Amino acid sequence: MKKRLLRAGILLSSLFMWQAASGQYCEGGPSSTFDSNIGAASITGENATSISYTGCPAVTGVEDQTTQVVELIAGSSYTFSITLNTCSATSYEGAGEVWIDFNQNNVFEPSESIGTATIPVFDGGPVTASLPFTVPLTAVGGVTRIRAMQLEGGTIPLDPCESFTWGSVVDFSADITAAVASCSFPTGLTATPTSQQDVDLLWTAGGSETTWNIEWGTPGFTPGTGTEIGSSIATGTPSITVTGLTPETNYAFYVQADCGAGDFSFWTGPASVFTGYCTPVYTSTSDYLSKFETVGAVQNVLYSANTQPAGGYEDLTSTLVIQQFTNDQFDFETNYVGGGNTIRIWVDWNNDLTFDASEEVYNLYQTGNPNNAHFGSIAIPTVAPGEYRMRVRSRWNTTVPGPCDSQTWGSAIDVTLEVLPAPTCPRPIDLLVTSLTPNS
Repeated sequence: MKKRLLRAGILLSSLFMWQAASGQYCEGGPSSTFDSNIGAASITGENATSISYTGCPAVTGVEDQTTQVVELIAGSSYTFSITLNTCSATSYEGAGEVWIDFNQNNVFEPSESIGTATIPVFDGGPVTASLPFTVPLTAVGGVTRIRAMQLEGGTIPLDPCESFTWGSVVDFSADITAAVASCSFPTGLTATPTSQQDVDLLWTAGGSETTWNIEWGTPGFTPGTGTEIGSSIATGTPSITVTGLTPETNYAFYVQADCGAGDFSFWTGPASVFTGYCTPVYTSTSDYLSKFETVGAVQNVLYSANTQPAGGYEDLTSTLVIQQFTNDQFDFETNYVGGGNTIRIWVDWNNDLTFDASEEVYNLYQTGNPNNAHFGSIAIPTVAPGEYRMRVRSRWNTTVPGPCDSQTWGSAIDVTLEVLPAPTCPRPIDLLVTSLTPNS
């Protein structure tokens, strides 16, 4: 009996790009014919077609059973049965998974998995699992590939292109009849967040329709099934602004054409967005921004820290709010634990959830003074009164951090900059002292 700790399978990464470019399916599979093996696989399709497979004796690599063909229809439901077994007397813990290449791009994608099964414990097999699935309405018509895999010691999800020692990979064929819809589906769906609560959707009409159904929800939801978070109807032009979304949340959007008289297209999507700002990353906990203080504003803030925040980043926009008039300015000071450091600051003046290069308001390296401090000023341009997000990033040495990238040493914080309407009598700014004499 093999010792599980000595399992010698070497996992190879999937060569998806090569696979698609060459027009062939990836290889992989077991290098040994002992132990874990698919014991049986079956499915019944249209016109009395079916697949009926019995495993053992085992083969290495991918077993080609593509002469076994089952006919399927887009939009119809079927059940694939798979038995995880062994070609020896003892069964081993492991996992199984089945994919169908519905879009016929020669790649078994995660979204094309139709089900999984597991043998959870040593000598716990055989295990037979029924995997119900529905052929997507968008499935491409014609003959495509089914892949069934069992991997000894594997965990879900499996890699359909993996090479390993013990297990089984078998390929079958499916002949899919594509769905036909008289109402053409929209194309080119894009989703662009314009704030943390609003997203603009744009698409291209599939035909002459002027009405579309819109649904959005948690990524992975199926449109048209009642599992959406929200829905709307767009008329006239192929666009809509979805409002009232939850900040800092992932959403998936779908659109469907309404051609009238109960004739609807397939759903197009998803277009996915995150209604929030990117999160900067730091991989070391030794260095950090220990102080960020403003002076000269209508309302100032003071941030101090004696350790790095979790992950090197802290969102303080709800608790630290700087207030200053438009076309005015304020000063700031930073301290840093760790040595000479670069401070870079942005303000998202257009509130598009992105810190653009043109929105950088400070970028300088400083070392040598106490606490490796930075002293600077930030001018408020002519912008509409309202709240804007400010990001302050620190980084040891002269390396210049971007607003979103991963850095080694330092930390970052986000605060709110609230721009107030210009006062009727603005205060003087930029006071200078020149032409000094002993008495003037």
